[in-house]
Amino acid sequence: MVPQGGERTALAQAGERNLRAYTVAFCAAGEGQIQRGPDATLTAFPHTYWVNGVVSPRLPETGTVAQLDRILTWFRELKREVWVHVGPYSEPADLAQVLRTRSLHNHHNRPMMVCDFAELVTGFPLPEGVTIEPLDDYHISATHPHPILRRANTPRLRAVFSAKQEFADADPRRTRTFVAWLDDKPVGVGIVFLSQGNAGIYDVEVLEPLRGRGIGTALLQAICVFARDQGAGLISLAASEQGAGFYPKFGFFRVGRWPTYTNSMAKQRRDSQEARP
Repeated sequence: MVPQGGERTALAQAGERNLRAYTVAFCAAGEGQIQRGPDATLTAFPHTYWVNGVVSPRLPETGTVAQLDRILTWFRELKREVWVHVGPYSEPADLAQVLRTRSLHNHHNRPMMVCDFAELVTGFPLPEGVTIEPLDDYHISATHPHPILRRANTPRLRAVFSAKQEFADADPRRTRTFVAWLDDKPVGVGIVFLSQGNAGIYDVEVLEPLRGRGIGTALLQAICVFARDQGAGLISLAASEQGAGFYPKFGFFRVGRWPTYTNSMAKQRRDSQEARP
C-alpha cells in the first residue's frame, strides 16, 4: 500500500537524510571541506562535482537572504560551484523562490522514490552474459571506462575515484558500488549507501546502447538485496523523469520531488563582479 500524508513525508525525509549523510561521508573520504551549522551542512569536494553544496537547508524566516549569501560566499571563496537540494525539511517554504533571486537555476526536479523492503519485489533473471559484482578496486577505472564518468584520466576524475576507493575501504558494509559486466566490459553501475538504518541509491547508469535488455533490472535488484541483507528498512533514490516508470516493479513509489538548484562558478564570478560598487 502506498502511504499518504505524514507517513509519505516521513519517508521523503528519510531519503533526504541519507543524501545528506552520503555527501558528508564522500567529502570526508575525498579530503573535502565540511561546515556544519544549525541551519545547513555545507560540503565542498576538492574538484567540481555534484556533492559541492547543501542538502535541504533550514534557513531562518528572517534573514534568509543574508544566510543564503553567506553560503554562496563560502563556495565562491573555495572556487566551487554550489548545488542546493531542496527537500521536505527545507525552510523557509519559499526557499526555491529565494534561490532564484540569487541567480540559482533549477537544474532538475526529480521524482523522489522509496521502497519499503517489506514490499521489495525480486526474482528477476540475469540477462544472458551479464554478471553483477561489487567493485572492490576502483583502479580498474584507469583501464576500463566507467559507465558514467569514463576513464580516470584527469586530476578531477582520479580524485573522484580515489574518494570512492577510500570511502569503500573504510566500511564496505556501509557503501558499495555494483558493476554490471557484459563480455568482460563494465556496462552499468550503481552505488548504495547505508545510514541510520536506511539506504540510498546513487549514480545508477547503464550504457545507452544496452538499455532495455534487463541489465538495469539486474543491477538494481543486486543493490536492493545487498542493502536489505545489511539490515536497511527502506531504500530511496532520485529518479529521472524518463526512468521513474522503471522502479515501481521493484516496489518503489513516489513520495514527492527533489528540486535541485545550482550556480556555476562562472555565474558566481559574474554576480560577484556586478555586485561591486
